[in-house]
Parts: sequence; structure tokens; C-alpha cells
Amino acid sequence: MTKKKRKEGNAVLILLLLLISFVTTSTYVYADEKEETNVVKVGYLITERYQEGLDDEPKSGFGYAYLQKIASYTGWEYEYVYGSFAELLQGVADGEIDIMGNISFTEERSQLMDYGEYPQGNEEFYLYTLYKNSKIKPNDLNSINGTTIGISKGSIQLSLFKDWLKENHIKNVKIIEFDNREKRIAALEEGSIDGTVTTHVGIDYDWNRIANIGQSPFYFVINKNKPYLKEQLDDAQSRILELNNNYNEYILHRWDAMEAVTRIHLTEEEEGWIKNKGKVDVGYIKDLFPYCGATENGHMLGMYRVVLEHIATTYGIEFNYVEYADSKEIVEAMDRKEIDIAVPMYFNYWVAEQLNILITDDFAIEATNVLYNVQDVENLYDTIALPEGKLITYYELKSAYPNSAFIFGEDINACITLVATGKATCTIYQADVVNELMSERALPTNIRVSEAQHSQDLCMGVRKGEAVLLSILNKGIATLDRGAVSNALIQYAHWYGKDHFNFKEFVTRYAVRLVMLSVIIIIILLTLFISFIIASLRHHRLQEESKAQMAKLLELVQTDELTQITNRSGSKLIENLMTEGKEGLLTLLDVDKFKSINDTYGHLVGDEVIIAVANCMKENFRDSDVVMRFGGDEFAFYLVGITDEVTGVKCIENFIEKISSIKIPELEGRKIELSLGAIFCKKDTILDFEKACHYADEALYRCKKINGSAYEIYAYKIAE
Repeated sequence: MTKKKRKEGNAVLILLLLLISFVTTSTYVYADEKEETNVVKVGYLITERYQEGLDDEPKSGFGYAYLQKIASYTGWEYEYVYGSFAELLQGVADGEIDIMGNISFTEERSQLMDYGEYPQGNEEFYLYTLYKNSKIKPNDLNSINGTTIGISKGSIQLSLFKDWLKENHIKNVKIIEFDNREKRIAALEEGSIDGTVTTHVGIDYDWNRIANIGQSPFYFVINKNKPYLKEQLDDAQSRILELNNNYNEYILHRWDAMEAVTRIHLTEEEEGWIKNKGKVDVGYIKDLFPYCGATENGHMLGMYRVVLEHIATTYGIEFNYVEYADSKEIVEAMDRKEIDIAVPMYFNYWVAEQLNILITDDFAIEATNVLYNVQDVENLYDTIALPEGKLITYYELKSAYPNSAFIFGEDINACITLVATGKATCTIYQADVVNELMSERALPTNIRVSEAQHSQDLCMGVRKGEAVLLSILNKGIATLDRGAVSNALIQYAHWYGKDHFNFKEFVTRYAVRLVMLSVIIIIILLTLFISFIIASLRHHRLQEESKAQMAKLLELVQTDELTQITNRSGSKLIENLMTEGKEGLLTLLDVDKFKSINDTYGHLVGDEVIIAVANCMKENFRDSDVVMRFGGDEFAFYLVGITDEVTGVKCIENFIEKISSIKIPELEGRKIELSLGAIFCKKDTILDFEKACHYADEALYRCKKINGSAYEIYAYKIAE
């Protein structure tokens, strides 16, 4: 080899080494850069229910929750950057901020920053005024002419509002852009603007919604110099949506639903109707607790009284309550125009048509039991026994079981006798009454009790022609505190009017218990007498046997027969834990579409689902935790010592995942889905069982509106 060739070879070798060194160094630099991006700068716009909390405050909101969900997949740690909308958005464009959420798409913005592949959600935008503002009137768009409207600077609302004005031929509207929300709201309060365009998040009590001006999807945006962040974001959102295609709606709903609508304002026609009407007559059925009933002096009580008093307080209506013996009487009274409202009523338009009445929106559910003869299981609903006078119930069940025959007895006891003697195959009655009945006396040996296939939604009946009254009632129902409704159902579930509760009724109602008590007393006296004359060692042995028997009896009393977990008595165990100061996570849950499972596959399969959920609870939670079944498809558990959100969410999500993996052959591939409402019970927030159940039940009710398994951990505020 010549000297020249050796030099050329050395030169090539040197170039290759330099190239390898450059690539290796670049790779390490890039890797280091990516490693550093575990700390991601987030544009954190403080907005009620979207993103709340400065550095020294607890953070919350659906935007914050979404960021944390993404971080669980990407491993990001956040550095929060605060400012106005315009400042933060410019920070993303300038590279001072890595990512920011809640940004609508525009071509101009897409040139300055990258958008995530998947939307973060979808926003509705509305025009609002203060309720006291007399310039702009609902249902009169012409009143917007000549007004001044405030809008966030640089937001999508501006173009949407201009398009909406053009579509509705509204002119001479002055638009003022504000660089932050506080200035815009202050201008609205002081009257320098007549209205504002914003989302439905964070609306105050005295704001009046005028019109929906449009909607727009919104996204996360990323600094263009950080393409790897976009890749990680897209991958995280893809995995989130793969598990729950409705996650965006779900996470938005969790915080959106916390905005309780405290009042829906009446129209001039509705206010005039109330003024001219005077008292509104309400017909109710006596002794139908927990829904309605009265003391001996005629004072109406029950869940319906709670609902009507809420409407009365909100809108200044005065109700006059009239008692009737049964639903047949109450329907006849409405036909004679003696009453304006009838309660209780079932939310069934076919039933309403047969009765020639109007019905309000529904706001509660009546749980029902079916009492059937064990010899007629195959023909369970062939012949249904009903108490006389149950006209509304008759039409409701006729709608649910059109092929069934009906036979009538004097009361529920007579109906049970008809079933026991084979003259009817079953009777269907409200669960609270059946439970009370079973606690008072034993049922015939051939009678069994199960949940009815058909649950009944409750509403109010309104006299035909009273459309304005119907509208007022529906507005009141829309603003109901569902927790108050649930509490009323619990409060009056076993209520008896003390004014007319005498000794004779006490003996009649508790005759079986008195006999049992007498027998137990006699047995105890005999045992003591025998023990007294037997040797001390034998006496000690008998005492130990007696203790074991009592412990076994106590265990049987506190155990749910179907699932073999703790029954309703578990609520006392949880209450005792809280009294002892033991913090934890309280969760209420029920099985979604359980009625559909019973309807489609039968009660035996429904029982398998209930047992499977109970077994999953026993297998997944500790012996120190409390798992229980309230009844039906309603369960609860209290995880002692679980007080932080990360662990709590993990426990709930793991449980939902285990439930989802349950396979019951008869369900033909259908998955079991749950709705769960939870709350952390801590000494510095809330450690009261009744209040905790109230808030957890609110969260559960919101989850019931979401398709698929869903949960919500109630964000308790100390100020409440």
C-alpha cells in the first residue's frame, strides 16, 4: 500500500470516528433533553371548576384532573405557570410554556403551536346577563340590539358570537374584549356591559342564560419546539380513550355536575300564574311512607313534602295538602278538579294518558319486591295480586306486564294469602313496606321474596290543562338537592305517626316479637335454675356453649342471606369506626342497568351478578375494611386508612377492573358495570357517617347518568 493510500485510509477512519462521536453525543444530549422534560411547564389558567388552586392551595377541577391522568401515563411532573389567558397562550407560542389545555382550534394558533391529536372536550357557549338586567330579555333576541357584550380577548367565543349575531339578524351590538375573567365579571356587575359570552362552567346565582351561541371542541396545545411532548401526549390520550371512549365527557361531567343549579327563573307568565292562583291543592295518599302520609292532626310528611316545600320556598307557591285513602280516590278527585297535583305518581306517559293527566319530570325511584309462590316460579307474573284501590299501580304494572292477569285483595296481607293459596302467582309491592312486614311476622312457608324486575320512577301528576303549573314544577325539580330526596326516603322509611300509636297497635304490630321475647325469657330462667343446681364445672361449660350460640346467632342476623357479606348492619360498624376517629374512604355503589339484567336473563342470573359483586368486594378488600350490602343492587365499603386521592383512585379503579373481568356465562359476554360515589372521611373535613353518605350518594347519582362504569370522589369543602 502506498503512503498516499495509507493517508487516505487514515482520513476516512478519522471521519468515521468523528461521525460516530457526533451521533453518540447527539443521542445522549437528546436523551438528556427528554429526561429533563419529565418536568413540564403547564399554563395554568385559574378558572372555576376547570383549574383551581395556586401553588400554596389545593388544586382541583376537571382540567387539573385531566393533566394528572395524562401524567400517570407519561411520568410528567408539572411546574405550574399562572397568568391571564392571553399571557399563557403567548407563553406557549414563545416557548416559555410547554403545554396548556382548554384551547379552541384556529388556523392562526396552529401556525404558532401544535395541537394534540385528540380533543380534551367540547364546550358550549352561552350569552348571559345579570338577572336584574332589564335590557336583555329571555326569548326576545331583538332586545340584544344596541347592547354591549363582554368577551374574553383572543377566544373562540368572539368569532362564534359574531356568526351567531349574523345568523339571527342582530345588529348594533358593541363587543368589548377583556384580557381576564375578573375584569369581565366586574364590568358585568357594575353595569358597564349588559352581558357576557362564556361557558356553562362557573355560573353565578344571579346570572340569567339568554341563548346558546355555539360550541367548539377544545384541545391541549404544545410548544412547537417540543415535538416529543406532543407524541407523549397523543399516546397518553389514545390509551385513556381506548379504556373509556367517553372519558372526556366523564371527566367534564364530574366537575360540571358539582355546579348545583340553585334557581331557574320563572317567566312573566309563570309568575303571573302563581300570583293569580292562590293556593295550589295537592292530593296525597295516606300512610304511604316514605313517600307521603300524615300524623293524626293532618300534617303531611314524607319525601313528597320535602320536594314540594323546596318548590314552595324557591318560587313562593302556597300548597294546600288533601289526604285520600287510595290512588283511585285521588284520580277521581283530579277528574272533579278538586286538586291540582296528585302524589305519588309514576313516570309513565302511557299511564298518564289512561288517567288523563300530565306528569312532571321524575326525581326518585321506588324499589319494589315481588312475593311469589315457590311452586309458580316458572309462571311468576301470570297472575298478579294487587290491593283494591291501587289504580295507578294497576296501570303501571299493566304497562310493564301486558300479558299478566290481575286479581285484587283487600290489602297487602290479603294479596299474600292469594299467592300462598295459589290463586295468584305473585304480588308486587313497595320494598319498604315488605321489609317492615317481614320484620313484624313470618311469611307463609311457600312464599319467597325477591326484587321485582320492574322499578318505578316517581314524579307528580298534574291536572290536564295546567301546562304553566307543570312548567313551574319541572323548574323546581331541576333544582332539587338529590341528597335531600335520598335523606327523606331514609328518614321516613320506617316512620309511624306517634300521635296515633297506642298500646293496642304496639301489641298487634309486635306480637310475634313479644312471643319470641317471652320464650327467650322462659328459656333463660330455666337455664339459670338448672345451672344453679348443677356442678360449677358443668355450669361453666353451659355458659361457654351459650356464648358460642349467641355469637353464631349475631353473625346470622348481621349477614346478608344471598351474598354472605354484612347486611345493612354494616352501616353501624362504619359509624363506630368513624366515632373512634378511624379515617378512610367511604364508597357507595350500585349495579348499572340491573333491571335490564333481570328483564333479559331472569332473577336467578341477577342473583348471580349480585353474588359476584359481593365476592369481588370480599376478595379485593382487607379484613379490617367493612363491605356491606344495603339491599337490591346497592352496596357500600369503607376502606380504613385510605385517605389520599392517589391510593383511593387506585383502589376504586382496580375494583372496577376486577368487576369488569367477571364472566357469567348466562350474560352472553355482557360486562357488569358499576356506578360508584365516594368521599374521603377525615378528622379535618368530615367524619360523620350520615353526612358522608349524603355526599357520596350525590356523587353516585351523577355517575348514574354516565354510560359504562364510572366513579366520582366527592370534593368536600370545609366551608360547607
